[in-house]
Amino acid sequence: MKSLLTKTILSAVLIFSLEAKAQKKPHNIQKPVKRPVPAQFFKTSTYQPKKQIEKKLEAEKIKEQFKVQEYTLSNGLKVYLSENHLTPKVFGMVAVRAGGKNDPKHATGMAHYLEHMLFKGTKTLGTVNYDYEKPYLDSITSLYQKLGQTTDEEERKSIQKLINEQSVLASKYAIPNELDRLLASIGSDKVNAHTTEDYTAYHNEFPSHQINAWLEIYSHRFKEPVFRLFQSELETVYEEKNRGMDNPVMRLIEEFFKNFYKKHPYGQQSIIGETEHLKNPPLHEMYKYFYNYYVANNMAIILSGDFDSEEVLNMIEAKFGSWESRPVPDFPKYEEKEFAGRELVEKRLTPIKIGLMGYRAPAKTNDESFISDIAVQFLSNSNRTGVLDELVIDGKLVEATAQNFSYNDYGAILVIYVPKIVGQSFDDAENLVVKSIERIRNGEFSDSLFQAIKINTIKDNYLNWERNEGRVFEMLDCFVTGRTWEEYSKKYAIIQTITKKDIVAYAQKYLNGNYLSFHSKMGFPKTKKLEKPDFKPVVPKQERKSKFALRFEELPQKEPVPRFVDFQKEIEKREITPRIPVYYTTNPANRVFEVQFVFGCGKAKNPYLEFAANYLNSVGTEKHSAKDFKKALAYYGCSYEFSVSESQFILKVTGMEDYIVPSLQLISELINQPKADEKVVKKIVSEFKTFEKFDRSQPFSVAVALREYALFGENSKYLRQLSSKQLAALTPQQLLDAFSEAKTYDMEIYYTGKIGSMAAAKHIKQNMQLPSPQLEAEKEPGFEIQDISANKIYFLNDKKAVQSQLFFNIKGSKRNNKELPLIYAFNAYFGDDMSSLVFQEIREFRSLAYSAYGKYIPGKMPGYSNYFMGYIGCQDDKTPEAMQAMLDLLHNMPQKPERQPYIINAIKNRLISDYPHFREKIIKVRTWQRQGFSEDPNKFIVSGLPDIKFDDIVQFYQKEIQNKPVIMSVVGEQKRIKLKEWAPKTGEVVKVKKKEIYVN
Repeated sequence: MKSLLTKTILSAVLIFSLEAKAQKKPHNIQKPVKRPVPAQFFKTSTYQPKKQIEKKLEAEKIKEQFKVQEYTLSNGLKVYLSENHLTPKVFGMVAVRAGGKNDPKHATGMAHYLEHMLFKGTKTLGTVNYDYEKPYLDSITSLYQKLGQTTDEEERKSIQKLINEQSVLASKYAIPNELDRLLASIGSDKVNAHTTEDYTAYHNEFPSHQINAWLEIYSHRFKEPVFRLFQSELETVYEEKNRGMDNPVMRLIEEFFKNFYKKHPYGQQSIIGETEHLKNPPLHEMYKYFYNYYVANNMAIILSGDFDSEEVLNMIEAKFGSWESRPVPDFPKYEEKEFAGRELVEKRLTPIKIGLMGYRAPAKTNDESFISDIAVQFLSNSNRTGVLDELVIDGKLVEATAQNFSYNDYGAILVIYVPKIVGQSFDDAENLVVKSIERIRNGEFSDSLFQAIKINTIKDNYLNWERNEGRVFEMLDCFVTGRTWEEYSKKYAIIQTITKKDIVAYAQKYLNGNYLSFHSKMGFPKTKKLEKPDFKPVVPKQERKSKFALRFEELPQKEPVPRFVDFQKEIEKREITPRIPVYYTTNPANRVFEVQFVFGCGKAKNPYLEFAANYLNSVGTEKHSAKDFKKALAYYGCSYEFSVSESQFILKVTGMEDYIVPSLQLISELINQPKADEKVVKKIVSEFKTFEKFDRSQPFSVAVALREYALFGENSKYLRQLSSKQLAALTPQQLLDAFSEAKTYDMEIYYTGKIGSMAAAKHIKQNMQLPSPQLEAEKEPGFEIQDISANKIYFLNDKKAVQSQLFFNIKGSKRNNKELPLIYAFNAYFGDDMSSLVFQEIREFRSLAYSAYGKYIPGKMPGYSNYFMGYIGCQDDKTPEAMQAMLDLLHNMPQKPERQPYIINAIKNRLISDYPHFREKIIKVRTWQRQGFSEDPNKFIVSGLPDIKFDDIVQFYQKEIQNKPVIMSVVGEQKRIKLKEWAPKTGEVVKVKKKEIYVN
């Protein structure tokens, strides 16, 4: 239950680090433990819990819950398989134990750029004739070597022009995006790859009946790859670097690690590459990197999902067994010295004050790193019961959190804190953190907190293991660290044996007085802006297919078994009262329950509810302080979070079903007796203002707010928030009154668990005091996009932005569910994924953006307006060209009827396996029902696909897109994008200031 600011910071940290139906019979259900919260718990931090939870933990055979079958092929390729039959999907990955740290010092960014190039095909994939293409590619390689040997700018421009000419000639034989198209044709989703310091991974989700086809593609893509379209992809990498330069937290973390790792590439090399190295990419070095590291004995194939392991292993041996193996270069050792006491670095990098503290910790390859994962939770955890969490709850810091940031060679515990905007120095804030960490070193934490962290760790492991993607990334960790699965799975069992003494010893060894202290004061460092090259776009003239694609189409197809949600059989409904129904679905995976209390009133009706949610997440009850209340829930493995949408106020509770009785009793106490606490109001207002300041400094966030303003004017969600004046006068009673009002509206309860619908309803009724609703639930508001008769451009000048942020919007017709099959077909063709027109034309052919998409979005409810939304994030001086490229697509959509069969097949493959995760099932079904469906809409959409012809897609485009005016919104630097030269010719320009798009 982290604040918005923490989520924003941690999400940027994560991006930086990644550059992650069985029915139970009632008589088999164990009765929930009825154990009231011990009064002693709230009186003293030294309360000794009963043996009950401890015995439960000892009885758990945790290791058996996380089964993986591990194999090594004769060529050394590692294979990890985990069967999970909850949904008809598989998440697949191929990983390489080499990343940014393996880049040559003179060619940083190599691993990451290679990751991009391995989407370009092979000698028989992505080309119509490699023999004809090869002379031009060889010439390009030689020219890049020559480019790297000169610093004369005129000579460099001449060489780059020659490279472009050779690239255009080579493109006559290239088939851009063919790999993406083949993956899409089998129903793939989440197609991606990522590079970290230690490894590179390629992955996506796909329907389980297509596993043979997926293995065919992935076994081929890494054999004899060809790095075609190199120059245009380099521009895409530039755009990715630009995006990072606009993110202050990513800049902060990169600068921090430069000082934390003074010798190791972890700190001294950038994964995405130094600008000077990107300007001189040695193509021959990339082939060398591939030869050295992309070998079977340094790679792994990892699969989790709905398959038979024995059958799949035979397929893998047949398809991957021919991969070559050879010795991998040794990685040199870099000696990082311990910090001698506190080492201080001060910079100006962020729009708000942010402090970081870095402690040396065990490397990921060290089993002691398993303790790191647990120890860090004593500092900060999702239940907010850590010593740093207490600083935030008490209002002593705006935010504080900690994370285990370990790599193969070295590890780090990273503490991030945000001092108060006014009246608190870095030193004062840091001293608070230091004293809190001392409590862990001194063993000044209760046994009850220790047991709570144990049970919540088990719960988190269960939750992570429910999903294929979570399993795959765990197996990836195992592979990267060089362990067997038996060795790695100790991390799941260690929770049973770890003691308080172990945690104290760990803290004394690592969380001591030797650390890096990094203070980022308010500031906006200058960023070097790259110039747009004068390259001709690489645009193939016609649709073609490679030899591999033609052979791939002839592969025998396994007949799929469609799986759709049965509303009647899979969702049970009980009534506590006529106005409070309980919807129940079974958890077939584990004993972690989830219950959502959905009140039928949201922030559209009452804007105070947005702050009421934050308030209730932070406040205690009339009986117990916030700290004690959170600790009591955590003791039972229970967590909660309030949130708000336009039409609903939601309380989500997750916990261990064995302790459902005390968990519900505590939640009932919070619902009915939240405390009126002035300090908490001041805290959440301070947090909001800090987040607001941070958020409004980021170009993409500003662009989203500008889009809202351009579309909805005064109905923009950013203008319907509480004003500064209202925030200054905010009282606890106003927020409690808003919550009380929400409780007068009809509510629904969604329960996911093992105990059965009757028992679930009974426990809720017996252990909770529920409201007595009197008003019908509010409907989802249907704010209408403004009507315009000609193109309109809303522009906001941001002098600091490296990238421009462009949104394109067209108001459509009213939602009609019958049109959904056609909408899916149009989106798949036009701009929904990497095989679509938008991605090809803007990113692949013209290298104008790293991110580009466009799709037609149905209104939320029948009768509400549909709309088209497109987006481009591009280098600022590419803005006019990128803008025109999207408008050309909108006004003159290229027609490629030969794609129609592939589009229909791709949608069908995806939807027949788009069965929701069991925790999402009730919410999806209730949404579908409100939208007018009495059965799974995927079933209806799939049934309508065979009737769709390419002419239908064209007619839909002509009716909904082609001749309609476009509302555009642009955030960027006015001078660099040369607004005056092109914008007036494109549409009416409306210049907007930041203060106009946010409430003041």
